[in-house]
Amino acid sequence: MSFYNTHTHIFNVPCVPDAFITNYRFPQFVSGIIRYAVHKKWARTLLLGFLKRIPIRVGGVQIRRYAALVEVAINRYQSEVFEELRSNYATDARFVLLTMNFDYMTGEAPAGNYNHYDTQLHEALEVKSFYADKALPFLFIDPRMGENECMNLLHFYFDPARNRGITGIKIYPSLGYYPFHPNMEKVYAFAEEHQIPIITHTYKSGGAYYSGRFTPAMLSYNSFNPTPETTAFLNAALIPFPSSNSSQDFANILMHPMTYYDVLRKFPKLKICFAHYGGAEELRDQFNLKNTYNWTRTIKSLMAEFENTYTDVSFTLKDRNANEIILNDMTDPVLSKKILFGTDFFMTTPFATDRALTENFFQLFGPYITQLTVTNPTLFLTSAFFTP
Repeated sequence: MSFYNTHTHIFNVPCVPDAFITNYRFPQFVSGIIRYAVHKKWARTLLLGFLKRIPIRVGGVQIRRYAALVEVAINRYQSEVFEELRSNYATDARFVLLTMNFDYMTGEAPAGNYNHYDTQLHEALEVKSFYADKALPFLFIDPRMGENECMNLLHFYFDPARNRGITGIKIYPSLGYYPFHPNMEKVYAFAEEHQIPIITHTYKSGGAYYSGRFTPAMLSYNSFNPTPETTAFLNAALIPFPSSNSSQDFANILMHPMTYYDVLRKFPKLKICFAHYGGAEELRDQFNLKNTYNWTRTIKSLMAEFENTYTDVSFTLKDRNANEIILNDMTDPVLSKKILFGTDFFMTTPFATDRALTENFFQLFGPYITQLTVTNPTLFLTSAFFTP
């Protein structure tokens, strides 16, 4: 029986701007070295050997462990990254490939006619052409591209007259926008109408984030459907937020699940997955009522209220304690139908291989594995354009 890993990445260094590399915990000077190493075998060997010997910790993880992530990311082609991913699984595994558009993460449009995302998407679709139903790419949508461009992309890649290989939509608000951005309204309407699955990033203080200049003007918000829940959250979150705060702190507001009440009250049948369960820290702290806007608790409330809302265990599954909390949720008749298996390859490589993460997870979740890897993903991925 085929099973689904619903949260993976295969983008590599040639397909991302320098802002992503420096954003992902690496110093500025390292980005140039990494880019150079992509095309020089001796440079790759030298760089990885250097990283593996550094005992310094960054973000609680020794830099030498990040060598595993770099080793994957500096592949010249995404097909090589996909092969690395596939090697961790039996032949019946299928993978959702989440493309990522980092071209607007500095707050500015890509310079000239070149943007990294076009290259990334093109290569992801090449992987799809080689591996057919094993590779399921998601199209990235960023409202800063403009409403017309967003809709043009959707109509081109979700064309009933021609299957172009795209299975769903990926969004990532922490890169610099609110999910209720006015340019997203038609995107959600189109996705709801055709039941196209959306995956959004919701992991406190985790992942990539806006890396441009932070300005007080960014604290204003304009929603296509203001609700009391989202407005109350934003008013409380933004009050103590001066312009001196970091972009990473601001990202936690942009991607907080409370901001999705504006979206789901307007589009209650929208099929959307709040990835990562809010993060391991929030999973552990969800029963602390002093944490008024706990991420995990908010995600569970959204899942209970809106019929097509999901979450996944990706990245969070590296934390044994978090897994045990999620295991308890599998006894809930509503939540158990809305949890998806995913690993967040290759972001998890500093901690363990996908094979090790999957084996440990499967061992713990035993009788629920089919539910998490087959039943729930099948419902989530089914749309007017794709049938698992």
